[in-house]
Amino acid sequence: MGLWRRRSYGQQNNAETHSPAFDNIPFQSTISENEAESQKSESMDHLKPGAMPISQRLSKRSRMFTRDSWTQEIAACTLAVLCLIAIIAVLLAYQGHHTPIALPVNIKLGSILALLATIIETTITAALASGLSQVAWAKFTKGQLPLSDLENYDRASRGVEGGILTMWRRRGDYKVLLAVVIGILLFLVGPFTQQTINTRKLHDRSTLPRCETTWNPNVQNAWRDLFSQYEGSLSSGSYGVTGKDSQTLQELNKDCPSGNCDFPVYSTLGICSQTTNITDQIKSDDNTLSLPNGLSLTGSASNITGATGKNSTINYGDSWGHYPITRFSLLSKMGSRHGATEGIFYWCVQAYNASVRFNVLNEVQTHSWYDSDAGPKNDTPSITLVPPESEWSALGLKKSTNFSVHDWTTARLDFMSSSLQGVATPESYSILSSLFWAQLVDFQQAMAYTAATMTNRLRSEICNLNATGTQNNVDTVLAVEWAWLILPIITVLLGCIFLALVIIDSRPPEIKLWKSSMLPALFHGLSEDIRRENETGKIMKLKEMEEVAQGINVTLRRRESTGTVDPHEVLMHGSEAGLKKHHSSWWSLGR
Repeated sequence: MGLWRRRSYGQQNNAETHSPAFDNIPFQSTISENEAESQKSESMDHLKPGAMPISQRLSKRSRMFTRDSWTQEIAACTLAVLCLIAIIAVLLAYQGHHTPIALPVNIKLGSILALLATIIETTITAALASGLSQVAWAKFTKGQLPLSDLENYDRASRGVEGGILTMWRRRGDYKVLLAVVIGILLFLVGPFTQQTINTRKLHDRSTLPRCETTWNPNVQNAWRDLFSQYEGSLSSGSYGVTGKDSQTLQELNKDCPSGNCDFPVYSTLGICSQTTNITDQIKSDDNTLSLPNGLSLTGSASNITGATGKNSTINYGDSWGHYPITRFSLLSKMGSRHGATEGIFYWCVQAYNASVRFNVLNEVQTHSWYDSDAGPKNDTPSITLVPPESEWSALGLKKSTNFSVHDWTTARLDFMSSSLQGVATPESYSILSSLFWAQLVDFQQAMAYTAATMTNRLRSEICNLNATGTQNNVDTVLAVEWAWLILPIITVLLGCIFLALVIIDSRPPEIKLWKSSMLPALFHGLSEDIRRENETGKIMKLKEMEEVAQGINVTLRRRESTGTVDPHEVLMHGSEAGLKKHHSSWWSLGR
């Protein structure tokens, strides 16, 4: 069947006119004369009086698909805004929920966000494509432009690459620039939306015991435990068991259920010790060993003797204050070997840095402060230590703090002094006999270990204050990084602004809403004079078309009808009366 043949009705002798482009193609009819007459009759029905013009039928159809309005583009932008709101709503709904988040049919939260982001990209892209195409028709309507710009704007509506080329060729067109920026941002909407999802570890409160005062009438029996600790520390010989391996230290770990806690530097009242080796002060005379403080041992037997009191030491006199727990000196002899040590136990304020890892408490003493003028204050029998402001930072203090030792506390620690007096043999069971062997190993370490374990026992059983820390890794929850949503919000906002600008620019009645449709160019096309002068019908290569189009400046204008009707237009426009009524003029690209 000759599909390329142009039909005409009403011509003289019913002559058939062929399209010039296909004049050499023979027409072979494959239908009978009756069928041809029937088709002709059906086609001519549009010309009968009272028949609805095709233009009216097409306008009804077009209203159904809203191609001649901005309904689709406005709906696309509205859908993008709704998807953006949905993303925010989903993130708000699940922020702070425990991970992993359980959704129906094992749907991942990230998949929902990805779907919404994809809808945003698709809808804004559709609005951009229609808007850029409409920008081209508006510009051609308002003034002369190179014919090639029609192709450039079409490329710009298809992607960012074409938009960048058009922006370069049409410098100063802010709508194209805005569209290119939006197109680039659209590539980032998906990744940025995904970046909003994060997780964080929950933290909770954790505590460690600390002391500011020893006054606690509810723990009378705890003092016996303190004596047992003192005796056990000096008798065990485990002076090297310190740090995280210390049992008394781990007993402080009472409030870190997660097994992972951190504590800022904190201070506590504690017991400190100092020792000095004074073996060089020993005088030997006729099998007698003596010290300047009057302590002596006579005979060849292995013994140890100790003395306590203010005058019992050489180096720990009044400069260490008037209220130490005890001062002591020891003199020991074992065969030809002998040694002497003196020391002091006293109240101090200690600073610690602590952490718990895998349920094991690690505590490091970072600072220690002692007030040599400490004593009863404000007519109270308590010994009060008040660190000066210069010590606050090192001790982890933020305000003036009183660390007080009640007088009955010192009275209950008198066992420390009594245990270090007298004479003992290595074989006897006493504190002195334990110190006999400690002097041969590391007496200073033995005293430091004893002071540390007693401080731990004091904190865990007598004092009732706590240092507050942070319990880590309690649970994992969804955390929303809201800053990543700024780009999607800006992208949607710019897309809506771009569409609004194009709609406003296309409001004048002479600008038709043809948007991205190819039909206007096919229906109206170039004017006869342009086609004739440039012989456009002879150009077949696309490259040549582009070169010629660059040199042709055209504008889109309305061409008034002469009142005559081309018979070949009857099928498109309807009856002759309808043509005159509805199409008294038509559009074309011309100079």
